[in-house]
Amino acid sequence: MSKWSRPTSVSIPTIWATFEGRQIINGNKRQYWIQDITDEYRDRIVEYMIEEFTMDEPLCKYSKLRDFAKPEVKKKLIRIWQESLNHHLGLVCLTKDEDGKPIIAAMNCTTLCSKYDDESSGDGLQVQVLKTLMWVKKQVDPFSKFNITEYLDAMGLYVPPKFRGEGLGYELLKARKALCRACGLKVSITLFTSAISQKLADRVGFKDLYAIDYVDLEKVNPAFNYCDKVTMSNWVRPSSVPVPTVWATFQGRKEINGVKRTYWIQDITDEYKDEVVKYMVKQFVTDEPLSRYSKVYESLQTSNLKKLEEIWYEGLKCNLGLVCLTKDENGKPTIAAMNCTTISRIDDEESSETGHQILDTLTWMKKQVDAFKTLNITEYLDAMGLYVLPEYRGEGLGLEVLKARKPLCRACGITTSITLFTSIISQKLAERAGFQDLCAIDYDEIERRNPRFSYPGIQNHTKTLRLMYITYK
Repeated sequence: MSKWSRPTSVSIPTIWATFEGRQIINGNKRQYWIQDITDEYRDRIVEYMIEEFTMDEPLCKYSKLRDFAKPEVKKKLIRIWQESLNHHLGLVCLTKDEDGKPIIAAMNCTTLCSKYDDESSGDGLQVQVLKTLMWVKKQVDPFSKFNITEYLDAMGLYVPPKFRGEGLGYELLKARKALCRACGLKVSITLFTSAISQKLADRVGFKDLYAIDYVDLEKVNPAFNYCDKVTMSNWVRPSSVPVPTVWATFQGRKEINGVKRTYWIQDITDEYKDEVVKYMVKQFVTDEPLSRYSKVYESLQTSNLKKLEEIWYEGLKCNLGLVCLTKDENGKPTIAAMNCTTISRIDDEESSETGHQILDTLTWMKKQVDAFKTLNITEYLDAMGLYVLPEYRGEGLGLEVLKARKPLCRACGITTSITLFTSIISQKLAERAGFQDLCAIDYDEIERRNPRFSYPGIQNHTKTLRLMYITYK
């Protein structure tokens, strides 16, 4: 049995982080703070975990689990969660209601796991989900690997629907750092069962200690069956498709010194990621119609630009981005064009308003149609911008990059590509590549429906915002 106890020098509660939310509500952003879970909040948090978290967590959801509804199971789970909070390591994110009273916005039932803990199987509970988690934990010995005797564990992170889209999950994971350092804990280890929480963990800096696809998990034990609808790791590019793969080679249209340039389109590798993101933030953003006609870029602060960089880097993690290369005068590969293609999945966290006019416009447009239901798909190749450097325009690179999505998708088992095309130029290229409208709304009508989405003069350049798709069969 572990004798670990929280240092007396670390007061309870300690506030580990304060931050602003993302959404603008009545002209203001909510103020949040993350602190220790005190006795005042324990019962309500355990209630959230039993009544809501277990209904929302992927293993429970896709196993159609009903065990948690049984009184004897529910009683034992309440005790397990209550006991986990006895170490005084649990975190709660609070904000104030309309009357100025603190209310719970999110929680992470962080606790201690010690080398000297008794091995258990969920307090004798024969519940599919708990047995699955225990099996996965036993596949690696973190104590030996990291030469530690204890680490910060967790028994669930939950954000009530009302507060989703505010970045609370991400902030809770970040807050572990300050908590652990104050309490002398060197490592935090958590089983992330959802693609959403896995992406947040990636952003915070977590790395895989062990990962297994749910399909393979069922092969290990048929009882670990979750209908093949979830994945224990983010979307993973098939190992049979090497990175980089060259998806197309072609000649340009212009003759330069009597010779046409040779181009090739390949995956964006780590070698090019920084340069690609720099082009997107510094040049694509100033060239793209919504930015140009809203003057948004001119008012962006350094922190906003940093956030845009993070969005593009996050999108490139799945190794689906495309770059068009050619050789310079010295024979060195140089970037001519890029398309920040990425994956969108049915179980991705739903985007909420950010207060950023362009991002909110694009999010609003995507919500006008349920692409997954309409096309009967669970994932598709999305895109976060196509950019051709000015000196390479007129060479047909935009069209070739759009066409290169076809072999990429076929090799990776993706049947559909969907993209928001904001410019008449990219829309015409998309049509030539075979894209069709999934949803199209004139910019005038978009502004009529939401005056904040105003882009004065854009109609002189492009009349309509078009969400377009193509299927590869």
